[in-house]
Parts: sequence; structure tokens; C-alpha cells
Amino acid sequence: MTAATQDRPAAAGQGQAGEADQARIAEGEAAIRALRFVKRIVLVLLFVAGLGVGLLVYRAANPPLQYGNLPPLTEAAEPAAADQLTDLLVAGDESKLAQDYDSDLLQNLAVALTMGPNANDPLVQVLDIQYLGSVAQGADILSFYVATGTMSDGTDGEAGFSLRVRDGQVVGVN
Repeated sequence: MTAATQDRPAAAGQGQAGEADQARIAEGEAAIRALRFVKRIVLVLLFVAGLGVGLLVYRAANPPLQYGNLPPLTEAAEPAAADQLTDLLVAGDESKLAQDYDSDLLQNLAVALTMGPNANDPLVQVLDIQYLGSVAQGADILSFYVATGTMSDGTDGEAGFSLRVRDGQVVGVN
């Protein structure tokens, strides 16, 4: 046997071994792709399960409001009469307030704009009034506000109050 003939069978053996290696590499790559797919599926399932558990915990921690025997009041738009009164307060138009509204209503409004210990520190200048919302209660509409201004001692303050409107007229202050 010559050296060339001895090399041929070894090369032929390497060809078969090379094909086997290629097949094993292909199987390994397929297994890696399958594992990556499984990892993605598991990740998505964990995300969905976590979202579901989070929603259940939120629902358990924040139960719906219980109104008891009384149904909730329906929301209403801000009445024009209440808006006009608050605009006059911010403008500081005392003569128009006295002309358009009775003294009992204005006295109740002054009490509503008083705060502090023993309620003895009134807002003497109203700088802004923020409308919070309104609810309808029968024929009445209750509108809620927060007034910001200067108190009698010169410090800034806020006071919350509500106006009761019936038939387009402001009839009460709380």
C-alpha cells in the first residue's frame, strides 16, 4: 500500500464523521430554537398571570362603593346663578352682591368663607374660586367650590363651600 491509498480511507472516514457532526449541530440548533420559543411562551404566560393576579389584588384592596339604601346623586352642570355669584366674589363687586342677593345668603356665605380655630379668620379678599362639580338632588342643584384668597391676618388661605340653586336662583350656602 502506498501512502496515497492509506490516506483515502482516512479521508472517507472523516467525511462520514463530518456529516454526523453536521447532523448533531443541526439538531442542537433546532433544540436551541425550541428552547428560545418555550422561553418566550413562558415569559408571556408569566406576564399575563401577573397581570391577572394584580387585577385580583387591586379589586380585593379597592372594593366598590357601597351606597346602602341611598342611591348616588346624579351629576349636573354648573348652574349659571352659582357661576355668576362666584364671579362677583372674585371681582370683589360688593355693591352688585348686595343688590342681587339677600343679607341672609351673604351672611351664610361669609360664615362659609371663615376658617381657623373657632372659625374666626375669614377670607377678606377672594382671589380665585375653583369649581369642583355639581350634583342634582330633586329640584335643587348643589355646586361645590374652593375659594383661595387672603385671610384677615394677611396669610393665604382656602375655604370650601357649596351653593344650593333652585329654579335658577341661589337659595343657600353651606
